[in-house]
Amino acid sequence: MQATLSRLGQLAGRIAAAAGVGVRRQFTNSSSNGAGGKASLLQMFRVPLRSSLLAATLGLGAFGRPTAAASFASSPAIIDQVTFKEMGLLSWLIVDVAIQWGGWAVSAALKTDKFYDMLGTGSFAALSVGSLLAARSIHARKIAATAFVAAWAVRLGGFLVVRVLKTGHDSRFDEAKHKPLTFWVYWTMQAVWVFTTLLPVLLLNSSSTGGPAALLWSDFVGAAVYATGLVVEATADGQKFSFKMDPANK
Repeated sequence: MQATLSRLGQLAGRIAAAAGVGVRRQFTNSSSNGAGGKASLLQMFRVPLRSSLLAATLGLGAFGRPTAAASFASSPAIIDQVTFKEMGLLSWLIVDVAIQWGGWAVSAALKTDKFYDMLGTGSFAALSVGSLLAARSIHARKIAATAFVAAWAVRLGGFLVVRVLKTGHDSRFDEAKHKPLTFWVYWTMQAVWVFTTLLPVLLLNSSSTGGPAALLWSDFVGAAVYATGLVVEATADGQKFSFKMDPANK
């Protein structure tokens, strides 16, 4: 079992390394292209991604390779090469998997479920905003779609984090968090969920145009449907949580 966990930890580290290599050379030509403003935004956005990729390397230390983990985590290959420039869908998938496997490595080592929903919803915000900032062109439709995803992720993520902190645990993982391989399956499925659900926005932001730059009447209809769904979801979550927290309903 120890050997298996060690190999999985090493694999998490390699995914982080692959993500670093896949997204390097962010702004080698940004100065000549007059992209200073965009560069500064992306430089700011590097921090959460870089942290998530470094978290994946903790799998090495958590499961039997502390020396390798320390060496890998301090490597310029990770810190200096994690950049954004025209990332393809495969690169975003690598980033997604790196975040989830990094979360799994830390959570399995600590036997906690506190990070699961936080990193799941956080990945939606990180990948959508990251793909927008890395886009060849940015226009109203891309900004609107990205903002909708980010707002939903913040709302849902905030609720789920507050819920798990108040209840003290997530019953879905009462047994799984003590079984690293089972727990890894949950985290991997979350990576699949994030990427497949977010794929339309990633495709939109990665395209050279993404349709008409100006918003159309159908966009406003879509925004109304989105707002209605967001309100209904938030109301339902609040009502269900209040019901479950009431001792009279135990």
